[in-house]
Amino acid sequence: MTPSTLRNRGPRWQILLRLGLVAALLGTVFGVAALGRSGELAGLTMRSATAWLISTRPGLVTRVNGLSAAPETAIALPTVRGHDADTGQIGSAVLVADRKTGEVTRVDTAALQAGQPTPLGREASRLLASPTAAALVDLAAGTVTWVDPATGTPRGESSPLGTPFSDAVITADGTVWVVAPGLGSAIPLRSSGAGSPVPVGDPGEALGLTLLAGRPVAVDAATGVARRVDTADRAVIARLPAGVDPVAAAGSNDGWSLVAVVGSPTRLISVDVRSGRTTTIALPGVDLGDLDEPVLAGGLTYLPDHRRGRILVTDGTGSPPQSVPVTGHAGELQAFAQDGLVWVNAPARPEAVVFSGRVHRPIRKYAAVAGSPEPTATATSSQSPSPEPTKSPPPSAQSSVGPTASASSSKSTDSSGSEPGSSPTPDPGQSSGPEAPSPSPTAAPPASPVRCGATLTESATLDHDLDCTTSIGVIIGANDVTLDLNGHTIRYTSGFAGDERPIGIRITGVRGTEIRNGSVRGFRDYIDIRDAQDVLLSGLDLVDFRVGLRINDSRGVHLERTQVVNADNGAVTVDVANSEIQGTDGTNIAGFQGNCYQSTCTMLDSSIGHRYFYINNGSTFVFRRGQFLNRLTVVYEGCSLTVTDSRLGSGNLGGTGERVLENNTGTINDN
Repeated sequence: MTPSTLRNRGPRWQILLRLGLVAALLGTVFGVAALGRSGELAGLTMRSATAWLISTRPGLVTRVNGLSAAPETAIALPTVRGHDADTGQIGSAVLVADRKTGEVTRVDTAALQAGQPTPLGREASRLLASPTAAALVDLAAGTVTWVDPATGTPRGESSPLGTPFSDAVITADGTVWVVAPGLGSAIPLRSSGAGSPVPVGDPGEALGLTLLAGRPVAVDAATGVARRVDTADRAVIARLPAGVDPVAAAGSNDGWSLVAVVGSPTRLISVDVRSGRTTTIALPGVDLGDLDEPVLAGGLTYLPDHRRGRILVTDGTGSPPQSVPVTGHAGELQAFAQDGLVWVNAPARPEAVVFSGRVHRPIRKYAAVAGSPEPTATATSSQSPSPEPTKSPPPSAQSSVGPTASASSSKSTDSSGSEPGSSPTPDPGQSSGPEAPSPSPTAAPPASPVRCGATLTESATLDHDLDCTTSIGVIIGANDVTLDLNGHTIRYTSGFAGDERPIGIRITGVRGTEIRNGSVRGFRDYIDIRDAQDVLLSGLDLVDFRVGLRINDSRGVHLERTQVVNADNGAVTVDVANSEIQGTDGTNIAGFQGNCYQSTCTMLDSSIGHRYFYINNGSTFVFRRGQFLNRLTVVYEGCSLTVTDSRLGSGNLGGTGERVLENNTGTINDN
């Protein structure tokens, strides 16, 4: 594994860390005859590479074959389920760092076993790994904690420098290089201690790091100068436009090219390090905040667009980039190059893609197994017939729904491993091919029609709107039930007054619930969740209510691509008490008032905007990589608010609780 695949990609919300994807070249070579394949894919068939891909939603790390684009085996990681995570491979071990808890788990890929997690870092600590070393880097705290790859436990001394970092990389010899903008310097760190700071810019200027031919290069945003930091002369190797986002720069393994993303207008700048020639590739219709760090391999640049769930591929000649869908949905994409292949993983979804040059194959990391409450990896022999390559991922299989609601055996995916309704639309001129092998679907028994006031004990899909006069629209009455609204609405058609509280969907005392793909209207409380575990609300539209979400005594409540919006006076968008809730992937919560009471509330890659938002009674609220637009946020004593890598509105902060505001744009008044 090349060390450039595991560097920490900086402070800006749009530059997401490319770490959750780990490749391991097995060294076995398969010829064309052995696979029975034609010679058209020699670039793929002359290699046999596998990648260990993280899937955070079911809590799996899956080995995927680069030839067949099919999963071979998977190892369960229940402690990281629903959390962001980074991975790194050293020898036969994969290290998994939980960004939420700071714990590290060592996975023995030879024995296919995961060890016990070890607390090593703080929340949001990031994992760096090379063939010889591994470390957790806490950018905000300015610390590096070394990890023993043989055990997943601490090794050597922690390296606290007492100043925040803006970026970090690790080289093949196990040296961690960091840049500290406050010092204007790059600093080498090993488990034995820190080396001498290397000046690379004026103190206070934005600085970034990348690897060029495996060697560290610092980029100064103010001047655009890229220079080596591991040589005494600190040689200037390239000059990028002044004002470039330094964390959006990347170098090639051959040492010939350096690229960077530049805004206003958004474009990709490619520099030939040998000649100094600069090429500009226009990216019309793309915002700088949509893009992640470029990956260079084989003369091509791969640019993740996390807003659209795609990869832009360009050859650096100035021609328009090729657009390759990965998921077709907003969400983190993790990409890196290994032995001539480029892997792109969607950690929170089933999809991934493997590239050889411009040829690419879609991957489904896991598929639903009938009767299983969680998605499970599909084990496929690497010698099985491979799907033909495609220019875009194939559309997902969709089951038709008859005149009544039908039962579903899947919590989150269909039998192909893709989420219902999640198929990206291929770009014009691109064709779709067959899907990677996956098990045949198992027919599920039919369910009774969903009706107003019903208690569901098995999964079901709506085939029409429900217009209800009952005090509760639908009750979830068993574990592992999925209610697919299928684009329909559950609507309350009677008025209410005083203390009357009609509820759209009630989830009480159960686990493993999913509500998806539709809307709720007219009820006083739209969704009421109590004493529940592992609840997913996906693709829902909750508008015009008195209380959008009421969540009490529950754990693992997850919102994705869900709108909870009401600006009316007195309306409460979310009322969270003694619970754990997370919003991701474009979730939007906005309105008059929101409450996080004695709870842990987290929002990632989302937006929030209220007239009043209250964080009280020991609550923790964490907001990253989004739009924080509350007019007034009150943080009470004993509570904490963390907002990082986000756009701030012109709101106000009140109260005496702890607040951390870092790497944001815009302003907020801290009273």
